[in-house]
Amino acid sequence: MTRPNRLPLPDRLDAELLLEEHVWGHRLYDEQTPWLTLLEFLMILSAEDTEGRALKEPRGPNTLEYRPSRRLHLRNVLFNNPSIQLVRDGYSTSEDRWQAWLERMKKEAAGLQGATREFSYLRERFSDFDQFCDIVGLFRSSAIEGESNKRWSSKFVFPFGPDCLYEDLRVGENTASNDRRFFARTGELLYLMLCRSGQGENVASKLRGLILNPLADWNRLAKLLQPDTREAARDPGSPCYLPYQDLPDFKELARDWLRLLDLKMPRYDVLPHLATMAGLHLLLYVLRRASEWAKSARGGVVLVLEIVASDRNLVRQAAIEQYDYNNYLPREAIEGYLASIWESRPIQMALKGHAPYEHTKKALQEALGIHEKQWNKWQSKGVLSGTSDPEKLFHELVQHCQKRHRHHFANIHREYGREIGLISRRGTKKLRYAPSDSFLKTLVYTLVSGRMELGEFLRKAYSDYRFVIGDAEAKEALRGYGIDQKSFRDNVFRLEERLRALGLLHRLSDDCAYVLNPYFAGGATP
Repeated sequence: MTRPNRLPLPDRLDAELLLEEHVWGHRLYDEQTPWLTLLEFLMILSAEDTEGRALKEPRGPNTLEYRPSRRLHLRNVLFNNPSIQLVRDGYSTSEDRWQAWLERMKKEAAGLQGATREFSYLRERFSDFDQFCDIVGLFRSSAIEGESNKRWSSKFVFPFGPDCLYEDLRVGENTASNDRRFFARTGELLYLMLCRSGQGENVASKLRGLILNPLADWNRLAKLLQPDTREAARDPGSPCYLPYQDLPDFKELARDWLRLLDLKMPRYDVLPHLATMAGLHLLLYVLRRASEWAKSARGGVVLVLEIVASDRNLVRQAAIEQYDYNNYLPREAIEGYLASIWESRPIQMALKGHAPYEHTKKALQEALGIHEKQWNKWQSKGVLSGTSDPEKLFHELVQHCQKRHRHHFANIHREYGREIGLISRRGTKKLRYAPSDSFLKTLVYTLVSGRMELGEFLRKAYSDYRFVIGDAEAKEALRGYGIDQKSFRDNVFRLEERLRALGLLHRLSDDCAYVLNPYFAGGATP
């Protein structure tokens, strides 16, 4: 399989971040959900838009350096404020409530120093304490993944506008530093993909009106919860690394986002669908790059979707088998990438030289982008034993990469798929591709312009995402494996029933069923 050319590795790539970053970029992370990826992306977009370079790379590829906001006052008020209801219930007048609450916040607020630990500005902006409490409650109820057990500094306001966007933090009593656990740079990869899609300007224009409007009502409310004096943004860190300058994946991501952004949906309702599509395209990006390096790759990514039935059927079995195969592809890709390095001319020449260990070690360091200092760090940690046998040295590298891969990257296909509603155990103990109602809605809203004949919808889902639902697509995608056409036709019937129940399908006759998008700008009348 032809592999796309990769951009040079950056000098500052962390020693602990090895082969996944070579193949997929720096970085994809299983604990960063598609929703959190979207939030990180929007934070970057807002920061770069203020500099006049939204979804552009004016200094060249992999030079993204942005200054993210922290908004510690807003976050303390919303998520580090357990005493607000106690104060409301414990004091009878608004004046007493304000005084008691402000005294508590001066002691309890975190990440702020000295005079910045001050919240008295809020007293002047709300008619009484009850109104303030109600506004805080509304923002809390709309928080992204608000019911999660994440620490308060990793909870996020719904992105109503630029004053609601900020980075993930690790917060002490008087200090705060950026953290990469939940904003792990996957949003940076998403940002760079859209920069390189050829549609960056169009996407930025649509999102500017939707998310970056400071005069939007909810954004103005969020601004009321923050002081007029803005805290300084953090200095930019090292640039993100996306290995490819141009891929069809980037254009397809932008195409789908623009389709969604052009719908006549109520304001903000499109954001969950953007998050779902971001998760889907990142998942497909992972599998497509893996298929370019895995030795068992079958020539293209295929996802067999079971529309859940009440009993076991052959489509379910195919969906399970295809899920298992795809889930193993990234690990095979790591092995294939390492094998390509070992089989390369520099390594083979080094093995035949007069000092095979030293020359092989140097060639491996160059191929993997590892400096001598970083290599020594690995040896001190026991990753490398210090062997003088080049083949044993390479085997240790393979083992280390496989071990690291299992910790996080190996989970991305499963976790992203589950988060967006594409992968499920529903009706069985095994995971497989079994889309939820919310995923099917996003799929319809993305693919259908007004209305679309059901057969055409199936073909388009296959051509755009390699989703196999019906017998025609199964026959093409699963050649040589033998398919049961009746099982796949039954699968289509179940899809029709699901879409009809969701109000997204209308059948005119025995031979004519249309999938409907009620939010399409031109209407979707049957």
